[in-house]
Amino acid sequence: MKKLKPLFGVLVMLFSVKALAQLPMEIHQYILSNLDSVPEIKAQWTRVNALYEQAKFSGGLPDPSISSNIFVKPIQTRVGPQQAAISATQPIPFPGTLKSARKAWELEAEALKHYISWQRATTYTRAAHTWLDYTYTIVEIQILSEHINLLKTLQRVIKERIAGGSEKAYNYLRIQMQIEEYETMLEVAEAKVKSLQIAFNRILSLPDTTQVLLIDSLILPVKPDSTIVLDSILSVSPLLLSTELKKQANEARKRNARLSGLPSFKAGLSYFIIGNGGPDAIAPTLGIRIPLYRKKWKALENRYELAALADSLSLENQVNFLTEQFTIRWWSLSKSIDQYFLYNELITLAKHTRQMLIAAYSGDEEDFVEILRIDRDLLNYSLNKQKALTEIYKALVSIYELTGK
Repeated sequence: MKKLKPLFGVLVMLFSVKALAQLPMEIHQYILSNLDSVPEIKAQWTRVNALYEQAKFSGGLPDPSISSNIFVKPIQTRVGPQQAAISATQPIPFPGTLKSARKAWELEAEALKHYISWQRATTYTRAAHTWLDYTYTIVEIQILSEHINLLKTLQRVIKERIAGGSEKAYNYLRIQMQIEEYETMLEVAEAKVKSLQIAFNRILSLPDTTQVLLIDSLILPVKPDSTIVLDSILSVSPLLLSTELKKQANEARKRNARLSGLPSFKAGLSYFIIGNGGPDAIAPTLGIRIPLYRKKWKALENRYELAALADSLSLENQVNFLTEQFTIRWWSLSKSIDQYFLYNELITLAKHTRQMLIAAYSGDEEDFVEILRIDRDLLNYSLNKQKALTEIYKALVSIYELTGK
């Protein structure tokens, strides 16, 4: 039962990270389904296969060798002249050398597989952020269009009041200025949507004209527990796992260098061809390679020891990096949540104030300029609320990226 506790802890942390609900499920699955079509990720998987092939090569026995001697002038023996000799030998490395060489490349391949998980996570984040910007811009267009229509309705009322002599003509121009400002903002947003569509599709290696998947609306997600999330990140991050496996690969290479510096052997057979009807001879052969120059093997061993030490230092630095990034992204999440609730409250107050101002204006108790001012405030609050919601999701996606899952 005790052995299950660490595994259970990891599963709980993974579930907690999954609970971050990066994006709505439709777009989440859509991005995931297209990640493996990204050329760089496909290239990395090809490199993984190449590393496994290298492992097969490095773990195989050295090629045997065959040599022959043909005597121009046969050597006389007691049973006849020796005319030729053929020998075949098979090098045999010190036990464990081939296994350590194969293991080093296999660990390198496993390290790259974890790095691919990290790269997939970063690509997912880029696509998710671009999709969130696209969604925000669509909502921005809707909000601007609503305010433009409202101002145009008020503009018609002002025009009638001017004709009746109860309104100043310059108020018509003021509202026209605000309408034109909003329409320019609308044109910019519409152009931005097209750029974001192309950017999103390029990240996922899709045709530029592919329509971006949209949902009805984003809802405010639940803020997770920071301690559980950070523990999850430091437990399952593929960036850390990749570096740890690289360290193990260098340790395996260090062992391989040590074993390669030990004696290796050769075993084979020699066949002697005797002329004049003499009997041919077969003799087994044994050989040993003596690593006389030990300094070069010791240098190679030290090289991989230093490489493993460098990996340990990189691992420590990456823990600091992940903790730092989590702290920054968590602060961004908290700030955006606070802003969301602030602007939500301000929108409620602004709408109520606008209704009161319009009613006062109808009774000639208020200047129309105040209506324009509160409308501008309401527009800004509405856009900022949507922006805060977008930033909340961006922060969650960025935090989720650190797990690489």
